[in-house]
Amino acid sequence: MERLLTPKEASQILAIPIKTVHELCRRHVLGFVRMDNRGSRRFTMEQIQAFIQSQTVAPRIAVDRKRMKVLPSRPQAITRKGGERSTGVSTRAQLREEMRSW
Repeated sequence: MERLLTPKEASQILAIPIKTVHELCRRHVLGFVRMDNRGSRRFTMEQIQAFIQSQTVAPRIAVDRKRMKVLPSRPQAITRKGGERSTGVSTRAQLREEMRSW
């Protein structure tokens, strides 16, 4: 049988405070084993690993769909007022021109 971890041990593995472990359990984000009617919780390594997997975010990759090639990364575009997109401003003259276009 697999060893059950205490909330303190789970918090050390996840590198988060114990209070956060309890909050994640209350929100049903982190699975746990209820030990008694008083609410004592224990965790399996599988539950901890499942939580880590659920929180993992894959990097965004730009793909040219016509050629099916991965494009080089570029700086994030800045959303301007009105929903238009800008690639950023580097000089004062460009900033003035950018503001005039609004």
